Amino acid sequence: GFADRQIARELRGQESAQTLSSVMVGRGALGTQTYAGGRVREEHVRCLRKSLGVCPFVKQIDTLAAEFPAETNYLYLTYSGVENDIELAGQSGRLTRMEGSPVHQQSSEVGEKRSPTKESARSSRIVVLGCGPYRIGSSVEFDWCSVSCIKTLRALGHEAIVINCNPETVSTDFDESDRLYFEELSHETVLDIAELEQPEGVVVSVGGQTPNNLAMGLHQNGVKILG
Repeated sequence: GFADRQIARELRGQESAQTLSSVMVGRGALGTQTYAGGRVREEHVRCLRKSLGVCPFVKQIDTLAAEFPAETNYLYLTYSGVENDIELAGQSGRLTRMEGSPVHQQSSEVGEKRSPTKESARSSRIVVLGCGPYRIGSSVEFDWCSVSCIKTLRALGHEAIVINCNPETVSTDFDESDRLYFEELSHETVLDIAELEQPEGVVVSVGGQTPNNLAMGLHQNGVKILG
């Protein structure tokens, strides 16, 4: 498949972009506007995709080779599904508690009626963004920061949800957090997970430059940045 940003790049300057003419960007830092030609942005494609009901589902990674039912918190997103494997606060896949988002919103009651889960006893949900793939200048110190943040959040009674895609980090050990999404660190993916999980906020400062680059985009979509 293609990411929203890839589709937007292909549509820029093409006549096919007129199919976005009825897409509302919504209220938020970007203002209220309708696509009327010109440069197609990622949020235009995202709004069109969501208006058509094209939203990802959450699936559990089977760590038991199908011998027994897997009850792990090792998760990923996929469009090849019809239901989520776990209970989520935002079952509709739309933002409810994040005010000022450019994404179409439904009833605010969705975020208030959280389905009970094994981790629901914790006071709130906090998303921690990891470091992503290692590069020069991005090494194990960011993994140490992520794990320290996760342990502190859990000690304070919060449910820690980690998003990272580096298999060689301690933060991607699914025993370290309450939920682990093994996914890329992109604006689209993090925002999809935030809509599904309805967290109190997102920590972007413990994973290096990759998650820091997402801070403004998440903020403009109504996601609370905690640090």
